[in-house]
Amino acid sequence: MPRTPTLDRESFWRKLIARHESSRLTIGELCQQAGVSTASFYVWRQRLKPPGGDTRQSSLVPVHIVADQRGGGEITVELAEAPTESTAIRVCIPSGCDEASIRRVLCAVLIARAGGRPSC
Repeated sequence: MPRTPTLDRESFWRKLIARHESSRLTIGELCQQAGVSTASFYVWRQRLKPPGGDTRQSSLVPVHIVADQRGGGEITVELAEAPTESTAIRVCIPSGCDEASIRRVLCAVLIARAGGRPSC
């Protein structure tokens, strides 16, 4: 069986990688739909990565957990680009708060910080 020309394969993988970046599919779901292995996807993504690495900005931000000095059972989460940044965002979570509420609050903070672009 003849092998597919390199330019055709490269074009296929560029399109598939771009499709992943613009979709909400996981790599596994995308590869299953395209009929390719996830291992091949990772190999081609690495092979086609531009020199100098990935230029996309991560939506992750450093999180610093501050110990509660008052002993009130409260958790304080501090979001800042650097540990000493004065524009840090502090979220104080009372003891016993449920996980869903914490997720909603942190998601809202991250969306506001990103200028309205959802990051969670």
